[in-house]
Amino acid sequence: MNPLMLKWSSVPRTFKYSVTVASDPNLATPLAGFPILTTATTLSYQPPDLKPDTYYWSVTPQDARGNKGARRTSARSSGTGRRS
Repeated sequence: MNPLMLKWSSVPRTFKYSVTVASDPNLATPLAGFPILTTATTLSYQPPDLKPDTYYWSVTPQDARGNKGARRTSARSSGTGRRS
């Protein structure tokens, strides 16, 4: 199966992004290994237990002091790696 391919727009003055992926729309139960912190605006990730299903994800910007901004993206991605 293809990895999840996520992409989002940059947020000014962001030091890093916290990316969460879950199988529920409320992101209450993140997949193993999430959240992931990254400085990039794209993420390709192949969780070991990824199954064909619908996954929900969000990106929360953080400044250099660790202050979190508003969640900027909440989207749905299929387990085949295609964004929907």
